[in-house]
Amino acid sequence: MSVAELKNELHEGIENLQDMQLLHIIKSIIEQQYKSMSSITLSGRRREQLEAARREAAEQLTLSSDESDQEIDTWLQP
Repeated sequence: MSVAELKNELHEGIENLQDMQLLHIIKSIIEQQYKSMSSITLSGRRREQLEAARREAAEQLTLSSDESDQEIDTWLQP
């Protein structure tokens, strides 16, 4: 089973849970492993880089993985 498949199963299972105590237990386990973006401190330069990347993505100035692979392949050809 892939990570994506496992995540999908977990999402579905959690969505169907009604047991509040069990949901709190799951939440506490996840919180021990996950640090939300709001608690990450970025330097001014890193914040600017992140905002620039978001603007590029919004303006569709990025390449897909396939496009990137094709471009790299052309660079590597003699």
